[in-house]
Amino acid sequence: MSRFSLAASTALVTLFAAGAVRADVTADDVWQNIRAYAGAFGGSLSVETARSGNKLKVGELTMHWGLPMDAGRVSLTQSGFDLVEQGDGTVAVVIPQDFAIHFAVEPMDKPRMAGTGVLGHDGMVIVASGQPGDVTYTSSVGSMTVTVTDLEIPEVEAAEAEISVTMTDFTSEQRVVVDKVVSLTGRTQYATQDMVMNYVGPGNANIESTAKISGASATYALDLPRNGMDVLNLAAAIRDGLKGHVASEMQGYETQQSIRIDGERVQEQHNSFGLYTFGMSLDRDGVSMEGTGKDAKVRAYMPEVMPLDLEFAAESTAGRFVLPISAGEQLQEAAISVDVTGLTVGDMLWGLIDPGMTIPRDPATLRLDLTAQVKSYLDWLDFMTVGASMEAGEVPGELHAVTLKDFTLEAAGASLTGSGEATFDNTDLETFKGFPKPTGTLDMTLKGANTLIDRLTGIGALSDDEAMGARMGIGMMAKPAPELGEDVLKSHIELTGEGHVMANGIRMR
Repeated sequence: MSRFSLAASTALVTLFAAGAVRADVTADDVWQNIRAYAGAFGGSLSVETARSGNKLKVGELTMHWGLPMDAGRVSLTQSGFDLVEQGDGTVAVVIPQDFAIHFAVEPMDKPRMAGTGVLGHDGMVIVASGQPGDVTYTSSVGSMTVTVTDLEIPEVEAAEAEISVTMTDFTSEQRVVVDKVVSLTGRTQYATQDMVMNYVGPGNANIESTAKISGASATYALDLPRNGMDVLNLAAAIRDGLKGHVASEMQGYETQQSIRIDGERVQEQHNSFGLYTFGMSLDRDGVSMEGTGKDAKVRAYMPEVMPLDLEFAAESTAGRFVLPISAGEQLQEAAISVDVTGLTVGDMLWGLIDPGMTIPRDPATLRLDLTAQVKSYLDWLDFMTVGASMEAGEVPGELHAVTLKDFTLEAAGASLTGSGEATFDNTDLETFKGFPKPTGTLDMTLKGANTLIDRLTGIGALSDDEAMGARMGIGMMAKPAPELGEDVLKSHIELTGEGHVMANGIRMR
């Protein structure tokens, strides 16, 4: 089976790490360590080396991967570099100015996609230390810029693109241990990162994008199977030891994009965050991602949608996602959570909807915390098998339980909160027509709904008939709860073992 990974595009440039063990390494030891790292991504490697005194010169390096089912190939070619023994048991990795990495994706009987990234720097220092099979790479550079040139994009004619990324005060440490697996642990940090992209395409289309990151840092750990990976069957790679974790933090993050056609602005967007964090893990138990953001702001101009600036802001945002990826008889947890606090809409949009300020403009809140117990029949990262199973219409797994720990929506002077849980009988697919029969409860509390309906009617957002329909619909599922205050409704939904749906004691199904 063919193997490739675009992650290898930076494999030999970012080998920077820290380790507690200090012993002697030679240039040949370091080269073998680098080769083992590159080999963990599969493919074939072509390179020539030459010894001259205390220097091992590594020539231009090319890696090839075949696309699945003989559909073509992917190639990666990068400039050479020198490994120079320092006489103190360490080795300097000397990266030349204008270090180039060229990639090409060449499908069979289709146009290829290709491009070149050129690395420029003001004096990058990389030092390798440790012992054979356990090498630490420490790096620092005041400023470095990667510029993407010579882009070839299939089915896009007369297109020009300029892409550059500049980082300042960059430091990194990475330890590479070659054993049954190739293990990487490390950290990076930099003061700023600026990305600029300008694209000019057919029809005088022009896209300008910028992104700026400040105060960034990251830690990571990655285990790679020593004999390479099959990109279409990462499930096998996980069984062979593939796993990873990354945690990153940015003190500030800002992006801006403008799209013009024939010189006329058709879209513009500006996004920014204060403190931003992100984490991701992958192992046999599953994949998880989580992130947080402070002081999020979005401003968008899309005249075809609305001829004014759309502005949104949030005091804080957070999200988490957990998904099992391995087949097994044991139940596994899946989860999703979202927390948006202090969400506001710009005055311009409010003024269009409600110029008289009838509706409260207090910051909104949205929270969702949902978990589930599932059984998976498939290894989801075995993509060929999953595709065949989906085409055959096979059932991929079973849903056994769901828990709604929290649902909260507060906006426009009203609020809806709820929690509940249910279990599912996978032996009964008849009661709910192909869906496993649920048994459980859901409790909801609605505050301020009638007042909000009155206000929406007052500004013309709802007609009298629509308002009446809304009240009737709510009344079917909820009942007044005067003990909790004015304009408060509660609803208790029960899914019984007999397949009944009860709302506040009244059978609905």
